[in-house]
Amino acid sequence: KKIVLQVGIIVPRGALHEENVYGKIKTFEEKKLPKYLFENSHLIFKPLIRELIENRINENEGDIKKAIVSLAKNPIKLKEGVNLEYATCFKEEYVIKYPLQSIKANDINSIIDKRLREVVGERLKNYNNNEKEAFKDLKNFPLWLDKNQTIQVKTLRCFTGLKAVEPVKINDIGDTIGYVKPGNNHHIAIYTDKSGKKQEHAVTFWSSVERKKYGVPAIITNPTEVWDTILDKDLPESFLNSLPLLDWIFEVSLQQNEMFILGMPEDDYQTAIDKKDYALLSKYLYRVQKIAPGDYVFRSHLETKLDGSNFAKDIKIFYRTQSSDAFYSLNPYKLKIDNLGQINSLNVNHL
Repeated sequence: KKIVLQVGIIVPRGALHEENVYGKIKTFEEKKLPKYLFENSHLIFKPLIRELIENRINENEGDIKKAIVSLAKNPIKLKEGVNLEYATCFKEEYVIKYPLQSIKANDINSIIDKRLREVVGERLKNYNNNEKEAFKDLKNFPLWLDKNQTIQVKTLRCFTGLKAVEPVKINDIGDTIGYVKPGNNHHIAIYTDKSGKKQEHAVTFWSSVERKKYGVPAIITNPTEVWDTILDKDLPESFLNSLPLLDWIFEVSLQQNEMFILGMPEDDYQTAIDKKDYALLSKYLYRVQKIAPGDYVFRSHLETKLDGSNFAKDIKIFYRTQSSDAFYSLNPYKLKIDNLGQINSLNVNHL
């Protein structure tokens, strides 16, 4: 007799994130202007200035814009005759440790430690920025951090410049100590906001699995309905921030290998669909090759080579659109093709 021990488990069919695990440190940014200070009061370095900023926000009932405007008539005074003009703030940076042999000349400025930047830069300078020659024999010619040659440099921590990361490692007291970069995008969804403007919404594979975990569709076609179902749930703020806004209207989604008719006049398309003229439709049928925010690449469904030359572009073997407006200028139709290669008329959409 079969006994079910576990239920409701999600098994992703692919990697959720890239292999590297990153750390996080705080650095300093000087002379940040009042607008930034009000929008990021938790990052202000000096407690006195942070308290003054937060008090002004509270005086304006939490309205940050109103608090900023109030500075014109009522500036914040640090002391007699000195008004707040700027302040130093913390800046969170994601970092990673690299072996010395992997460092390139262009990476010098990303090295966190100033002294390490100096000694690595000096070694590269002595070898005319030839990284292979500079670090090829560290056993016999090690790089020393100090003049007394007691501390050998083997690894370096560098800034990554990453912004969109996800926490994966937590220490014994509940603090996050490891972050990863989500992998490929699962899909791009395009919505229309209440002002009629198109809004592009990129969803990573990580985020799509999170949605399934919390009972939300991976591709959200009805934001209002989704928000109604999760309002009474205690969900992480980071997850809620990844969802489309309540009043957005779904237009279309793009996933790798989905099929679109592109560049075909509407009248010709309707006639070809009615007459099932697949030979004509085939000339305008493209596969979604890859997607990224603001960058969609479509390739003819008959092409097997990844030819990105200007000639291939001129003869319309592939399209590359770098905005939602450029995508819509191609008069796109999304098609669903069954296992027999027939167009499923129930899934023919004009965008």
